[in-house]
Amino acid sequence: MRVQSPSLGSVFFLVVILALGAAGCTGISSAARSGDPATNGATTSTSQGATSLATSRALPTTSHSGSAETTGAPADPMATSDMRAPQLIRIGVLLPLTGDLAVKGTECLDAMELAVDEVNASGGIHALGGARLELVKADSGGKADGVEDELEHLTSGQGVLAVLGGYQSAVAIPAGEVAEKLKLPFIVTYGAANEITERDLGYLFRLSPKAEWFARDQVQFLANDGLIDGPVTKVALLHEDGAFGRETAAEQRKYLSAAGMEVVCEIAYAPDQADLNEALLQVKSSGAQAVLAAAYLDDALLVVDSAAKLHLSIPILDAGSGAAEPDFLSRVGDTGVRIFTEFEYVPGKAGGRFDEDYVDTHGSPASAAALYSYQAVWLLANALERADSTDGKRLRAALATTAMTAADHMVLPQSLLTFDGDGQNRGAHLFVAELQNRRWVPLWPSQSTESPAAFP
Repeated sequence: MRVQSPSLGSVFFLVVILALGAAGCTGISSAARSGDPATNGATTSTSQGATSLATSRALPTTSHSGSAETTGAPADPMATSDMRAPQLIRIGVLLPLTGDLAVKGTECLDAMELAVDEVNASGGIHALGGARLELVKADSGGKADGVEDELEHLTSGQGVLAVLGGYQSAVAIPAGEVAEKLKLPFIVTYGAANEITERDLGYLFRLSPKAEWFARDQVQFLANDGLIDGPVTKVALLHEDGAFGRETAAEQRKYLSAAGMEVVCEIAYAPDQADLNEALLQVKSSGAQAVLAAAYLDDALLVVDSAAKLHLSIPILDAGSGAAEPDFLSRVGDTGVRIFTEFEYVPGKAGGRFDEDYVDTHGSPASAAALYSYQAVWLLANALERADSTDGKRLRAALATTAMTAADHMVLPQSLLTFDGDGQNRGAHLFVAELQNRRWVPLWPSQSTESPAAFP
């Protein structure tokens, strides 16, 4: 076969094509792989006509003075071009990883890592060319001090796209303000204070129930005829006289009034009581058909002890406080008192295989905080897919319009995950369980019922 030599014109045409191709690639760098401490994995472009999303938000350059894990350069991973998506998306994690709450914080981090592994194994963020997620840790130490430094370092020093965590209300409240200033999407995984989502913060979203919903769901439980002796029309309030007890009682009165139930007796007791016999005598003589309580662990044990001595037969419903503590079951002993409490999560009630996978990985059932932490990663992944961008404003808008179901890897015990105008998960709710044979048995909502209520 004879090979024909190229003409001069065709050679010139080939040279022009090669030159144009080389010019078009100028400035495009390969994204670094996870674990490379010298880069942040972002892809940038200086090609004519390419627009960097990094110009859409100005990030601070404050030096870091906290304990965040340093694994990257300060380049902004949100700087991306229309030509190529980033290969690595960094997500900040703000949790108590040292101090008294370190065990709880580590459980949340473990759940997030499980979700990140799953997202990456499923192909990453498909809308962004299979971008992979990476967690960047910041330790709150369980304290509000230093939160601003931690978040500013996560953005300017680590170039994170969003932040997950908080865990405590005392940390989530100031962190939300800083995130708003930085225009940084912040998903609060855990923390009950009403104030977290009631400050007109556009970049904050909370997955867990807020404090007043403990009272809301107590009253909804009482209003369900058949679960207890109902219908209930007269209720007694029993609470410690600190801020927790007073605020809970105020919410209880609000929801009881809306449900047409009368508060016939309200008792606020001082701490360090030897017993609560006098308080329970007042309850017994009030004609109340149920008691709504807000008590710390030791007080909750005194309530049960006094109720048993006085043969109080009406149900006592704790607001997910002292009776919900793990030590309550080991200390309460056998009692004929009808005691109920609220939980944010009952193992075995999550969607998908979360419970099974968590136990397989960690050897113990997941806590509510771990469940919300796991969901936060999948929520962010879902929002990134819909935003089709790493721009902070577009990601915030995607989070605000979330409508996740089980088909979208929504594993919370609710049918639909959406947020209201304050960034609060609308469908978050509590579980009510009754103490039966030294174990908590879920009774409400009805789809969670494991056995009928026990009437001594």
